[in-house]
Amino acid sequence: MLIRDLPDCLVCLCRQAVEAGRFLDLTREVREGLIRQTLAHLAGRSWDVSPPEIAAETQEFMRRLSGNDDPYRAIKQASTEAALALWPRWEAKALSHPDPLAWALRLSAAGNLIDCGPTGSLDLAAIRQRMDFALRQPFGVVDLEPLRDLLAKAGRLLLLADNAGELVADRLLLEVIERARPGLPITVMVRGGPVLNDAIREDAVASGLPARWSIADSGARIPGFPPAAVSPGAREAFRQADVVIAKGQGNWETLGAVPHAGLFFLLTAKCPAVAAGLDVETGAAVLRLAGPGTGGRTADTGAAESEDPARRTGPSRALSDDPARSAEGPRPVVSKGGESTVEGSASRMSSPAIPSTGEDG
Repeated sequence: MLIRDLPDCLVCLCRQAVEAGRFLDLTREVREGLIRQTLAHLAGRSWDVSPPEIAAETQEFMRRLSGNDDPYRAIKQASTEAALALWPRWEAKALSHPDPLAWALRLSAAGNLIDCGPTGSLDLAAIRQRMDFALRQPFGVVDLEPLRDLLAKAGRLLLLADNAGELVADRLLLEVIERARPGLPITVMVRGGPVLNDAIREDAVASGLPARWSIADSGARIPGFPPAAVSPGAREAFRQADVVIAKGQGNWETLGAVPHAGLFFLLTAKCPAVAAGLDVETGAAVLRLAGPGTGGRTADTGAAESEDPARRTGPSRALSDDPARSAEGPRPVVSKGGESTVEGSASRMSSPAIPSTGEDG
């Protein structure tokens, strides 16, 4: 997706500069310089580039003017600590849930709300409330069965991480998958350097990722994964993975036109521009397969090439045509363990539906 296709992103980029200056307690002089440089840059910059790539450029102004190479570091640490404090609660829910994978996916999508990008600031108490609400809602689009099928036979799994704090919920998702597929090689790829509150290596370690998983970085200080800008090693890891779970709006904006039969986008559509591009309501959770013939986006317009109506649930539709499942409705939240079953020669995580419960996250 290019900035010219998502001009509303320009408003967010300006808001980031204004709000971040206040939120990070910069002096009035530094705040004014940041806003002026951001406006001038956006006015003169080609729009034939993705929003995350422009965000990376405007974030460089902030680092230079503030003299702080990682201005969101304290925010990232607080986000991670807050998420880790919820781990026992999430884990307990997961262990008792009939469909650990579905629950973990919903929690991971809700965790995507831990994001400074849209506003330039972060209110953890407000985000906790939004997550609790989000966990009671169904997915707007959910390609659960394709993910389940591909995971059952995958040789390598790559998770493209998004934000610090959110990564703790992603860790639960990966533990659920690993429980059903013991020994599956898992790589978690973070950003190549500090940008916004996106996770870097130290955040991955702080999130408690087990040593048996590989931690890699993209080689780029960009809040997304533009293939031309990341390192050759990152591109190769992406190419070799049988399943890629790409978290967040930035990864969707930079990978939406990239062909990969096992690429899934997992996010919350936090702004109207992204929601429109995904054809969901603002605030909807999305698990979308981006493989050939499954609604991938074109490089020029971001329009869906195809759309299977069965994949869309909307805010008020059940996730299954099975009456027994429809009665349950969608049901969010987490996982660490829970039961899993094996069908045939490949391990398959059982999943009646994505239930919707009145429990919070």
